[in-house]
Amino acid sequence: MTAFAAGRADPRDSEVLSGAPDRYRVLSDGAPVMMQAVDRDGRLAQVNGHWLKVLGYDHSEVMGRRPSTFMTEVSRSYALEASEDQFDRLGSSNDVGYQLVKKDGEVIDVLLSAVALPGANGEAGSVLVFMVDVTERRRAEAAVRELAVIEERDRLARELHDTLTQSLSSISLQLGVASDLMQVSLPQALSHLESARALTGDVLEEARRSIWDLQPLALESLSLTQAVCNEVARSSLNGVRVSVEIAGEAPRAFDRHNEQTALRVVQEALCNIGRHARAENALVRLSFGSSALHLEISDDGDGFPPSTLRRAPRPGGGFGLIAMRERARLTGGTIEVRSTPRQGTEIRVQVPYETTATAADPVEALEAARGGRRPAADGTIRVLIVDDHEALRFGIRGILERSEGITVAGEADNGERGVEMALALAPDIVLLDVRMPKLDGMATIRRMHELGSTARVILLSAFSGDEHVLEGLRAGARAYLLKDVSPDDLVRSIRSVHDGGSLLQPVIAAQLMTRLDIGEYPHLTGRERQVLLLLAHGARNKEMAHDLGVSVNTIKFHIDNVFKKLGTRTRTEAVRVARERSLLDD
Repeated sequence: MTAFAAGRADPRDSEVLSGAPDRYRVLSDGAPVMMQAVDRDGRLAQVNGHWLKVLGYDHSEVMGRRPSTFMTEVSRSYALEASEDQFDRLGSSNDVGYQLVKKDGEVIDVLLSAVALPGANGEAGSVLVFMVDVTERRRAEAAVRELAVIEERDRLARELHDTLTQSLSSISLQLGVASDLMQVSLPQALSHLESARALTGDVLEEARRSIWDLQPLALESLSLTQAVCNEVARSSLNGVRVSVEIAGEAPRAFDRHNEQTALRVVQEALCNIGRHARAENALVRLSFGSSALHLEISDDGDGFPPSTLRRAPRPGGGFGLIAMRERARLTGGTIEVRSTPRQGTEIRVQVPYETTATAADPVEALEAARGGRRPAADGTIRVLIVDDHEALRFGIRGILERSEGITVAGEADNGERGVEMALALAPDIVLLDVRMPKLDGMATIRRMHELGSTARVILLSAFSGDEHVLEGLRAGARAYLLKDVSPDDLVRSIRSVHDGGSLLQPVIAAQLMTRLDIGEYPHLTGRERQVLLLLAHGARNKEMAHDLGVSVNTIKFHIDNVFKKLGTRTRTEAVRVARERSLLDD
């Protein structure tokens, strides 16, 4: 049945368990473990009641058959290979993994332990086998692995969306503006080119960090303080003397994403110091409070005027601060930057141990709105930009500010603030990011309409295959554009929507038609919908077969069809996609 480790069995066992089959009745039918005895010819001499109950057979159906008959093909091959000399030596084997096939065709996982006992002539005369059904445990472990893969994929998608795609879209906009300005104002064109160049450097750095992040995370093998100390040591090698101070200890309940955010902020700050500050000394201070980490990074470098922080990113710098500000905000934390020319810079960041979603203050939002651009003269198109990435807002604003008949009424960095400013400023057009904290693009559209806003919405996305295309159009968006849209197409789209038109970029329209034509949102049959609902409730194949009155193989057939129609490969992913597409709604 299986290979056995070297070692002699207790001779007294031969007196009890060798010989006639009656001797095997020591295998208790009441034991909650599958037990079987295999004779010298490699056939079942006895099985207990639990064995019969689990596999679904009667006693008469299994006696005298080879144990490998009840295994999967892979396990059978392994068992035959491993058991060639099982009767040539005595010993035992523990917790070997096999798969058995029940009478109804269902496959189960077992851990098998066995002991070979000597017969009358001193050679192995019988093998006692004990098996534990671990199917549910294996399924739970597989589900955990699937969820871990999905979480990591979603994390990477968020990381790419929040950094690389947004920055690349902004670079595209900057280059478009610079190209148009080449024949009009060379200094302004060069300014936009310099901004694009600076942002390209930041994108390269983010790409390197994302690649680093795909490797085993530093925080998986190191504590946050150890990882920070490593970053400090690396920075010191670049010529800046960096010291670190740590007060308190990180709690066990520190959210993984927030902890990583703290490390990324330190990396970003030290990178900026090395590239721009021309500092000799820097200090990193970590103070672990009762509910949040208080992080300070200071240097004695060049510094910059405080007014710089209130302006858009300047050519050659400023994007690092934007990245830190966005990272801190997404955790529910805060960031404060103080800098004085020739006296250095100090950055204070508070990162909560658990992510907190704080609502936007309406008063603050209205004050921000009133501080925005005033209504333009009659006939101009007033645009509100709502996007949580400052670099992208900067690029869009640069395009619109030089477009005749269009003015930027204001900017908002999240959906809740966007709703408040839309009501306060009454813009003609709202350029709205699809994915934002607090309120996403779809929820923002619905809230605006509920509160009486008549602004026409153009949704912006970093991805042509965004699953929210249909949802956004149903919510009331008049256009759906990619963020790397050319400056001319962006302006043309704004004018078209303002005049009552609706449009999709060709690449998005093609994606949408593909979905409608070949079934990315396919019709599920009634039976497939039933199977999908049972999957969502965690039912196993056998349970579904019982509930629906069909065979297990029929259930597997329906599950395969559901996977194909939804474009998924696992149960967990199928349920997630079905929920996203409202396929589980009544």
